[in-house]
Amino acid sequence: MAGFRGHLAVTVTGGLKETMTPWAGVSTLVEAYRKYGVGEAADRALPRKKTAKGLSQGQMTESFVLLSALGGECVEDIERLRQDKGLEGSMMRILCPGSFSRELLYRLNRRLCLDYGSRYGM
Repeated sequence: MAGFRGHLAVTVTGGLKETMTPWAGVSTLVEAYRKYGVGEAADRALPRKKTAKGLSQGQMTESFVLLSALGGECVEDIERLRQDKGLEGSMMRILCPGSFSRELLYRLNRRLCLDYGSRYGM
């Protein structure tokens, strides 16, 4: 591919894709989430995964934080956010799938209910 040489003596050869998102401000939230170690705290606090495949607990938590911050009202809304290539580019990763998100929430909710029930004799 032929390159273009601009005024700054930088040669641009292509290969990059420009994408846009209406959620451009979310990159600040993602940066703060990662800088302050929220994902690592989630990895320590949440139950360990059985396998190392896929996203970590902290990365999945990041998906839920973004879902909430961007006005998501249900797990299905995460699929709409996953389709936004500009959002994916600003995060530098893909959000967790909606079906997996639902399963994770059910497991956590069940565990919380069991803990609550055993603690209060229910």
